[in-house]
Amino acid sequence: MKDTSSQSGSAYAQIRAAILDGVFPMGSVLTENQLAEYVGASRTPVREAVHRLALEQVLLRDERGISVPDPGPEEIFEIYETRGILSVANARLAAERRTELDLSAMERHSADVSAAMDRSHEDRAAAHHQFCRASWRASHNRSLYEELERFGTTDAHFGGVSTLSLPGQWERLITYYRDYLDALVVRDADRAAQVADANTKAFRDARLQMWRERNRGS
Repeated sequence: MKDTSSQSGSAYAQIRAAILDGVFPMGSVLTENQLAEYVGASRTPVREAVHRLALEQVLLRDERGISVPDPGPEEIFEIYETRGILSVANARLAAERRTELDLSAMERHSADVSAAMDRSHEDRAAAHHQFCRASWRASHNRSLYEELERFGTTDAHFGGVSTLSLPGQWERLITYYRDYLDALVVRDADRAAQVADANTKAFRDARLQMWRERNRGS
């Protein structure tokens, strides 16, 4: 029999994946019983998983119950503002502390995204996330890495709907990788921070565009 922490971890992973995969779309109202049935567990590990996901803002839990967030423009600005602060701090530290191994890993993952341009969105997204993780590790600050890992992949805040589905986003990312790596190679912290900030704002603007298109005429 699995222990409680193991069951909670499994429930967390399954529920989070369901949100990212769009099984529970933005705005969905959920119950502990519904989630327990979905993951095949009792309510106790599900309750713990929901608490963890609420801390990460992947789920909302209030007096009305449990729901998948459906952020409006103000919330979108707040989410990307926080991500931008973390990304800029990471970029400055990475420029100062990166090693040749860090650069090599980022180069490899950047090449993986380029090579995956004709493959599925999922393949490209996986390669992009590997680049992000390598860039976060380059700061050599574990606390910052863990916070970016928790918060840096913002798709979980938006029902798994990725801004990378918009036309031109992948091509823009390739340019971002090159500019960011160029700044890290010469240890230019100011330039690295500027590139990271601009990238976050581009993702923010794409998210706002998606929100406007989804709510047009409503």
